[in-house]
Amino acid sequence: MANRLQLKRGTTAPGPIFYEGEPIYNKTGKVLYVGDDGGGGSGAGSSIASADAYTSVLEMLYKTSATDSGSIRLYEDTDNGTNYVAIAASATIASNYTLRLPDGVGSDGQVLKTDGTGNLSWVAQTSGFSGFTISDSTNTSTITDSNTLTFAGGTGITATVTQDGDAVSYTLDAELQALSSVTSAANKVPYFTGSGTAAVADLSAFGRTLIDDADAATARTTLGVDAAGTDNSTNVTLVTTTADYLSITGQAITLGQIDLTTDVTGALPLSNGGTNATTAAGARTNLGLVIGTDVQAYDAELAALASVTSAANKVPYFTGSGTAAVADLSAFGRSLIDDADAATARTTLGVDAAGTDNSTDVTLAGTYDYLTLTGQAITLGQIDLTTDVTGALPNSNLANSTITVSDGSTSTATALGGTITFSGTANEVEVAESSGTVTIGLPDDVTIAGTLTVTQNLNVLGTAVTFSVETTRVEDRILELGLVNGAAPSATTTWDSAIAFNYFQTSAKKSGVAWLDNQFMAMLSELSESADTGNADPQLTASAYAPVAAGGLYVGGIAAGNQVINSSQEAVNLVFDGGTY
Repeated sequence: MANRLQLKRGTTAPGPIFYEGEPIYNKTGKVLYVGDDGGGGSGAGSSIASADAYTSVLEMLYKTSATDSGSIRLYEDTDNGTNYVAIAASATIASNYTLRLPDGVGSDGQVLKTDGTGNLSWVAQTSGFSGFTISDSTNTSTITDSNTLTFAGGTGITATVTQDGDAVSYTLDAELQALSSVTSAANKVPYFTGSGTAAVADLSAFGRTLIDDADAATARTTLGVDAAGTDNSTNVTLVTTTADYLSITGQAITLGQIDLTTDVTGALPLSNGGTNATTAAGARTNLGLVIGTDVQAYDAELAALASVTSAANKVPYFTGSGTAAVADLSAFGRSLIDDADAATARTTLGVDAAGTDNSTDVTLAGTYDYLTLTGQAITLGQIDLTTDVTGALPNSNLANSTITVSDGSTSTATALGGTITFSGTANEVEVAESSGTVTIGLPDDVTIAGTLTVTQNLNVLGTAVTFSVETTRVEDRILELGLVNGAAPSATTTWDSAIAFNYFQTSAKKSGVAWLDNQFMAMLSELSESADTGNADPQLTASAYAPVAAGGLYVGGIAAGNQVINSSQEAVNLVFDGGTY
């Protein structure tokens, strides 16, 4: 937006409201006034321009627009109305040119004619049109100013002349339009696919020789076939081979037996009931009967076992080479022969080992009861570690005999019964022990010699935070001031907020950027502050305001239209509005 100056304006003639030289505009009367004297806003003014006085001049020239070209308007007598005659330029002009009117008004019936360079002259109307000729390949006709030129259609074509007679259009019927929509190509023929629709189909050189035949007989000759129900002129023959399962006499073919030895080659597939093989080994492979892989080969021992008759509680056994029989095998016998060793077999039989005598019962002595005895049976009970055990269990007999202490990188294993000591660091970490409880914490005053990294929130509660460093870097995008315990301030907080800069100029001073009285953002070259207590403190006192250096000045927003001073120190987008009366 460019700078704009708006005059004070109203809808009636202004009264004594002028300053000397002040312009005022009456919108209804279209009159411009200028103040004659001072009067402190109460002086008189005089009319210096009137729309009525300048209408014939101001409205004769009509400006261009995005949709119309410029024109000159010549208005009628105001007593008759507000109509006009306009002379307009072409909407598109290739280059500038001038039309020069002739001297005089010309004669009755004459028209203006240009010589091609812009010079106009009066000429008789007949000299402006001498007729023209139209011709086709056979006929020629001359059209003069008294003739009528008629445009007629034809079969499938309709001619239409516009109302103004300056255009003629021809319309093809639906079938011709359909044919015109297809794309021609070599060996293609157009055909209709429906009402008003068409496509192309292939038409080979042979196809063209077929469709140009005059009748069916000629077409059969082209195709090399006989008429239906006629005898073929050439007999069918059999090529002579060694196979003789077909014979032919005239047009009759006789079927004979097929000799699988001489008339057949290849192998009968499995799906047709064959083996798909020409050898016995191949047949066994294809049928899944390979000896030693798919089926058991003949064996004399298996044949002997197959010869016996099975029955309940019988076991087969060999009676000689290639002969077998069955013997009785009772349930007790099966329980005996399934024993893993002689001792188990003795137990099954209820006998002692050779040379032993268990005729005297074994007894238990003592008061401990984790073993009991009944006859020859000893029963194991639980061992009570309180009453049945003495001494200490060695650490080496425990699954976990040590406690491992680690700081994350270094680990130390301490045996059970050993001592683990927790040590702090002066001014950094405190350690205390009471009744078996170890407390690790920070002292009231913490000194950190290295780098402090805080991965979560850091809350500092106090009256001041001092950074004695050369440079403080903050990665946060927004630095907020004036929060109350981390929350937004309430309506009762009326303090000022600022970022202050300490400097020395004849004395120690502070400058800064401040938010004052909850309504002004100020740049201060000198400021002082009250004590930081209560909801109304601190309050800042602006002793001096600072000059501002910038590449441009924006007011009311950051859009291009909000810039009022640019980097070239020019005022832009300013509006000086005189208001209304």
